[in-house]
Amino acid sequence: MRYGSALAGIGLALLGACRSASSPPCAHGECVVDLQLGGEVSCALTDSGGAKCWGLDVGQFGVDPGTAGFAVHPAAVNVNIPDGTVVLAAGEGHLCALLADRTVKCWGLNGGATPGQLGGGQLGDGTTQASLAPVSVSGLEGAIALAAGARHTCALKGSGTVLCWGSNVVGQLGSPDVQTGHPTTALNYSTVPVVVPGLPAVVAGVAAGAGHGCAQVELGAVWCWGDNGSRQLGNPGVTAAVSAVPVEVPGLRGVASLALGKSHSCALLGGGSVKCCSRTTGSTRRSRSESGRKSARVAEPNATTRRRPWRRAWRRPSRRRRAATGADRSRPCSPSCRCPGSSSPGTGAAA
Repeated sequence: MRYGSALAGIGLALLGACRSASSPPCAHGECVVDLQLGGEVSCALTDSGGAKCWGLDVGQFGVDPGTAGFAVHPAAVNVNIPDGTVVLAAGEGHLCALLADRTVKCWGLNGGATPGQLGGGQLGDGTTQASLAPVSVSGLEGAIALAAGARHTCALKGSGTVLCWGSNVVGQLGSPDVQTGHPTTALNYSTVPVVVPGLPAVVAGVAAGAGHGCAQVELGAVWCWGDNGSRQLGNPGVTAAVSAVPVEVPGLRGVASLALGKSHSCALLGGGSVKCCSRTTGSTRRSRSESGRKSARVAEPNATTRRRPWRRAWRRPSRRRRAATGADRSRPCSPSCRCPGSSSPGTGAAA
């Protein structure tokens, strides 16, 4: 699954472009200006200032999910969001909105309040109480980008500072001042934003996976922190399952945007190519084709390989196979083709 990512100011630019008087009307009356995929929910922000979501609702839709504690919406439903929302970020059980005044509001689940639980505070309002109504993230002003993970959220300020709040079980807040793991005497979450230290001065974007985060910095380089159980931080020198502080992805430059999932990280480069990092990278996956199942290999993104990055999923049958099936030079030539050894169309045998 894919969680959130955002370049600085992209939501403001998209919204301004779509609401411009010179913009053509959208085919169905509303223009989608931002699309976010959370743990089990998808949301679209429209140019009318509203939002539509579908999937599993545990309170982030802004309505009481009922006595079961959840509701499933297979079709898009309207979600009440704060006025002035320009970017929407979807987590596992919460939503956050970046407003035009550069403040942030969140609503939905807010984790547990007992040390040793799976963290809490993903609403960032200084409490661990769930809320159906949007609440302001404490002390956060000047935000220009927003990204939500499973149980944490990160924002980029205009000053270049990245702040995160919520669960820190696997170091996803990027701050050594907040306990990781499952301690019995300390909190493994932060209910208010904390600074991610150690990043370069110029940060252009922020992205969040289920349990890790990344920042796009100057020259298109990338720094990541948090869960590294599947080597999704992209740094071969970091072998620990968790990095509580940012580490650079070596050799990666020219990144235009980032997309993070639960166990992988992907970067779109300026030239249009994509590089990904995960422990599963390099493993063989299967794909079905007309000739049956063939293997396709995904190359390691941050290392050169002498093997071809993938093998074709379909190969031309051998001459023996074509002869056995009657497909070898026995099919009549169509009127539009020119067959070997013939000077006129529609004569001879098919190659």
